Amino acid sequence: MDLDKVPVRHTAALEAEVDCQRVLMSPGDYSYFGLAGTGAIVWDRLDGTMSVGELAEALASEFNTDADQVRREVVEFVD
Repeated sequence: MDLDKVPVRHTAALEAEVDCQRVLMSPGDYSYFGLAGTGAIVWDRLDGTMSVGELAEALASEFNTDADQVRREVVEFVD
């Protein structure tokens, strides 16, 4: 994935909190995804203002963790 890509949340996705976990549902095919922990943080920050690489760097700095690992996880999530 191009780390310069600037992702944005899908506007048709439906969101709800269920048992302390964010759940997303696609109304097109009714698929759903559970976002716990950092998944919800990444989802919230997909606002079209940061590239994948910038988001990964910001999260690695904020949580004081390995930048390469965060980058891999953000890329996997966005894919």
